[in-house]
Amino acid sequence: MKKLSNLIFHKIVDKTWKPVQLFYGGLGILYLFFADNNLFFIKAKNSQISLISNILSNFCKESGLKVNFEKSRIMYSKSICRTRKSIFSQLSIICFVSDLGQYWGFLLIKRRVKNDHFNFVWEKISKSFSF
Repeated sequence: MKKLSNLIFHKIVDKTWKPVQLFYGGLGILYLFFADNNLFFIKAKNSQISLISNILSNFCKESGLKVNFEKSRIMYSKSICRTRKSIFSQLSIICFVSDLGQYWGFLLIKRRVKNDHFNFVWEKISKSFSF
């Protein structure tokens, strides 16, 4: 992961990777690393999609490791129109989806979080304390 973070760092320094703001006026987010899983945050632009593809390609060449593109997913913002989605799909070999599903048992959602989304946590806690 050190090689990947170095490749990303150089793109951040030369300002080719644009941070995504989670809310107006807030700090930008670029990526999150979890062991051997990564979440990348990019703006919905052709250049940013190509940038991610190039970074991953360079990472594979330099490290000798491979990215499992069958397990990889890209999720759109709901404000992206169909035409742009189609163009982005042609730029990347990573599958584009509207829902990422679960990660470590938690739903990765892009809408308002409700109490119901965490019912499974309460169920597990209740089962562990029931006799």
